Amino acid sequence: MGKAKRKLAAILAADVAGYSRLMGADEEGTVAALDACRAIFRQAIESHNGVVVDTAGDSVLATFDSVVQAVRCSVEVQKALAGRNADLTEDQWMQFRIGINLGDILSRDDGTIYGDGVNVAARLEALAEPGGIIVSGTVFDHAENKLSVVFEPAGEHEVKNIAKPVRVYRVRGETGDTPKKRSFGQRRKLLKVATAGVLVAVIAAVAFWQPGQNETSAMPTIAVLPFDNLGGDPEEEYFADGMTEELIAQLAQFRDLSVIARNSMFTYKGRAVDVRTVGEEMGAEYVLEGSVRRSADRIRLTAQLLSASDGKHLWTETYDRNLTAAEVFALQDDLAEQVATAVAGNYGIIATSRFHDTGRKPPDKLQSYECVLRSYAFIRLQTPELHLAARNCLERTLSSDSQYAQGWAWLANMYLEEYGTGFNAEPEPLERARQALQHAIRSGPDDPTVVLMDARLLYFEKDPRFFERARQAAAANPRDSYALGEMGFSLALAGSREEGIVLSERAIALSQVHPGWYHWTAGWKAYLDGNYRDGLLHAQRGPMPGFYWYHVLLTILHARLGQTEDAFEQSAMIRETNPSFEANAYEEFRRWNWQKEAVEEFVAGLREAGMNIPPEGSSESADKNQAVSTAAQN
Repeated sequence: MGKAKRKLAAILAADVAGYSRLMGADEEGTVAALDACRAIFRQAIESHNGVVVDTAGDSVLATFDSVVQAVRCSVEVQKALAGRNADLTEDQWMQFRIGINLGDILSRDDGTIYGDGVNVAARLEALAEPGGIIVSGTVFDHAENKLSVVFEPAGEHEVKNIAKPVRVYRVRGETGDTPKKRSFGQRRKLLKVATAGVLVAVIAAVAFWQPGQNETSAMPTIAVLPFDNLGGDPEEEYFADGMTEELIAQLAQFRDLSVIARNSMFTYKGRAVDVRTVGEEMGAEYVLEGSVRRSADRIRLTAQLLSASDGKHLWTETYDRNLTAAEVFALQDDLAEQVATAVAGNYGIIATSRFHDTGRKPPDKLQSYECVLRSYAFIRLQTPELHLAARNCLERTLSSDSQYAQGWAWLANMYLEEYGTGFNAEPEPLERARQALQHAIRSGPDDPTVVLMDARLLYFEKDPRFFERARQAAAANPRDSYALGEMGFSLALAGSREEGIVLSERAIALSQVHPGWYHWTAGWKAYLDGNYRDGLLHAQRGPMPGFYWYHVLLTILHARLGQTEDAFEQSAMIRETNPSFEANAYEEFRRWNWQKEAVEEFVAGLREAGMNIPPEGSSESADKNQAVSTAAQN
């Protein structure tokens, strides 16, 4: 067979999604379709200087000398396959999943290839959507800015038989016209038309949008200077550079932040520069810089965020860690995540400082991004005043900023919160949320924030598709503590409790500053499990006095623990913060919780605390609610 040769190559692995189903439905037709699709693969691979290695079963394996050629080939193939499927019914679609990795391989004279690089490519292919492309972090690092496609961060994944998690990216953009995407768009087009007069004027105003009117959504821009190696050892230079690169990559996962590319920033390596100069040259508002110092098996990383306009220090932190040769990359990932989540995200230093700045502006001068910051503040503190401020701000600014997908997604979320909490309630909040989300989907169907809010809408609609969409939302927002906290909370209340707890704990770990309700997921679960003392501990870790759901959770936990005085005190707070809750307890719980037995457990806890909860659907409930409304008006 000859001696195996070792080389670095881009490996493409592909297979057919749902191949067994297709074969079971029409064996001869599927084989013929597979041959036609393989011909498309072969032509594209050869035209991009690749080599077809294997086509066993329903798979395709190929190698390329260039990652750029491998990605271009994959994009071309998926577009061609989408065009072929467009003339078929959905049950006849043959959709391939493609994974691309850059790695070391062993190649024999007969063309057979081996190695971890091949294994990773095969595992990535399994992570891809039907009709989609997934690439490893090494492919992204080499192909970034060299292709007219979008690389969407998809987090880190444990890969079978591979020691370290693999950083992965979805390829979007030119591959956007896949049958799956058209199907998703069709689902939203089928949404019912809103009741006349219900929708806010901002949604109708979009029809008059003209290009060039979306400057108000400008997001903050950050530049990351190459970290300094203070130890002086040239070997540690690799760690400092890797730290910088990983930090840039992790910051880029936050869609409300624009990050200057590594190629531009590494031109500053080894130069003493003023951050104000960097800001001017790179168009950045913030500069992140830092240093690395190693001593024996310990490493110290210092990072600081500065305002590019005046050099003012906004944040600084020092991290001390043990370091072993086997843990270098894991340590880089951990430290980069710690810094990135402290700086970026809903509750990072940038969003927090900019939110405080909005308080000095007249409301009519705020931009769409600043209105999104108000949404962040509401999500954290859950007050009617902050909800109204965020909702009104977004409605006003989006009338001239119709392509700001994140803004529309957050407006949809304000309507969903209106439905869930009753704050500032107006007619048909779910319908208004659907309409706002339609605009978000048109502008950014794959934006992680849009995916998140779509999952939230499905949750409140009690649509079984919520579970799949929730997992997609969590994967699309791997560093976003709010997304993970929200999906964790929702999954748990919809019945997937263990899964919800995992996401909630991850959300808490990601953000030192986070809403108290992140802890409530474990509190609700502990209550249903009968672990009332643990539930109380979790609830008390997330105090939100004045938000009625906080007092509801404390009421039922104190009641079940026999702490009667505390239970009565908390039930009084429920009546004070939401006077209609007692009359509408079943309805309130049903909005959030999908499980009838769980709702009965929660209501039982309230009754144990002395609250007079009418039977579900009873006239007593309606009469009591009317009495509460009349008293409130008087």
